[in-house]
Amino acid sequence: MGSPSNMVKLPQVPDTMRNNEMPTDRERIETEIIKSLIESYFNIVRKNFLDMVPKTIMYFLVNHSKDSIQNELVSELYKENEIADLLRETDDVAQRRRTCAEMRGLLGRALEIVNEVRDFNTFK
Repeated sequence: MGSPSNMVKLPQVPDTMRNNEMPTDRERIETEIIKSLIESYFNIVRKNFLDMVPKTIMYFLVNHSKDSIQNELVSELYKENEIADLLRETDDVAQRRRTCAEMRGLLGRALEIVNEVRDFNTFK
């Protein structure tokens, strides 16, 4: 930055500016184009704002609801008296497990018998 003596001092900008001359056709057209562009820009900004407000509200509502529900579900899940019930095997799964274990035992015994028959036939 320069020292205060090297700084350029600009004149005070007036509150209102008046043009005593009539604008040329080109200036009028450029002014209309600028007005149109500014209006278009503000319409786009307005539309974006109107679109974002409900989205933002829903975002915060959904996140708040999600957090509340998650906290409640976790607190329900970790109740000490319900852990045993939650970890208990259902009756149909227990029956399937017993059936599979029995089938495994039978198949193991069948394999032993097949091996005995094979071994017996090889010694003949």
